[in-house]
Amino acid sequence: MIPITVRAAVKAANGEYKGNPEKIITGVFTDSRRWEENGLFAAIPGENTDGHLFVGELVSKGCVCLVSKEEYFIPGTVFVKNTKRAVYDIAAYYRNEIIPAVKVIAITGSVGKTTVKDMTGLVLNAQYNTYVTKGNSNSLLGVPVSVMSVNKEDEYAVLELGMSERGEIAALSKLVKPSVSIITNIGSSHLEALDSRENLIKEKFDILSGMEKQSGNVNVNVNANVNPNVNANADFNVVILDGDSEYEYSLKNKLYNKTVYCGITNGDSDFRAENIQAFDGKTVFDAVWGNSRQRVVLPAEGLHNVKNSLYAFAAGILCKTEPGKAAEALERFSPTGDRQRIYIKNGITVIADCYNASPESMKAAFAVLGSKPGRKIAVLGDMLELGDLENRFHADNALLAAETADIIIFVGSFASLCKSALRDRENVYAFDTENKHEAAALLGSLLKPGDIILFKGSRRIHIDDIIKEAAL
Repeated sequence: MIPITVRAAVKAANGEYKGNPEKIITGVFTDSRRWEENGLFAAIPGENTDGHLFVGELVSKGCVCLVSKEEYFIPGTVFVKNTKRAVYDIAAYYRNEIIPAVKVIAITGSVGKTTVKDMTGLVLNAQYNTYVTKGNSNSLLGVPVSVMSVNKEDEYAVLELGMSERGEIAALSKLVKPSVSIITNIGSSHLEALDSRENLIKEKFDILSGMEKQSGNVNVNVNANVNPNVNANADFNVVILDGDSEYEYSLKNKLYNKTVYCGITNGDSDFRAENIQAFDGKTVFDAVWGNSRQRVVLPAEGLHNVKNSLYAFAAGILCKTEPGKAAEALERFSPTGDRQRIYIKNGITVIADCYNASPESMKAAFAVLGSKPGRKIAVLGDMLELGDLENRFHADNALLAAETADIIIFVGSFASLCKSALRDRENVYAFDTENKHEAAALLGSLLKPGDIILFKGSRRIHIDDIIKEAAL
């Protein structure tokens, strides 16, 4: 963070401060355990605890605290109506007044946005000083903190935008003011919160809310010997979309922003992946755009990751990253957490993909499982936030799993429903969430060297507990 005065923060948050207004703030945090001297702490009431309880301790350590409860308005604190809103407002000041020249690449989508964020960060860091969202801090609170983490030497910031309810993507886009936006896909996640696919589509496209409106064509013909200056001939105010999506491709030349399409099956996409080959845990393909072609070696499997890397590559080219540097950067990619982490343990190949789950990401995971030789086992948890269609989505997913897996173990609230959808199929098992230990014991009794096991489910189901209990 570039240091700012408490006076500036108080003015931005429309708050009241007790103390020296010229005190300098050098960081922002919301977790009291990660305190930093001269940091600004936002005391936020949570489900498990109230951040206000730590205000006195943090003030004594030299921090400034945002509070919204009058009894905690002590010297060293800023009183505001709402601490979350105050963080947003201070971040807006920081974006507009402190880092207005930083170009933001904003990424959203139903699945894959964290992977695309990480890949895009690698590509841009190959040539420019680039800040990248840490972890998946993509919420209405996490994004403002990320914005205030950008430093003066950063030329780009790659920020992930998520949502939990209607209107959040628009608010975040207006805050970060993207120069390039990427919508990875529009799947079925968050249907519960948004009620319909139409609302989900609108929410994702609200990422354009903070962009300058500028229709027209994008020049994707670029010479490898480009000027490394961040502002030299870069093509901004562009939204990168899925060229293989019939709906998204139908928007070509219909938006107020320039569009660039990335595709695998659509040969008319601006950026295409051709000559795709997979071996030894890697995927090799040609990234093709305009009259140019670049070989990419990606240390990840699955066509969905080819598409993810194509989004990142396209963003790099639009920002005038040298194609060779972009490809070299993608070769250093490594999945974070349990996002399709593939490894071998005791002669068994494990595909740990427990970070999240949706119908679209399940399908992609089954494709990876099916690509490997050996007996295939799928340990599958619930998919959440699917709304009124959740039963149908889970039944359909069970049928899809049966096309690939030899043995299926369902875990969660929908386990019995999924097993019923495969009533005529052998080697199908169902366990409630609280009986995960029984699922792990069954799995342990079934395992043989040479097996391929996919673990896939939403985070709240904690399918990774079964990996630990099965000593995998």
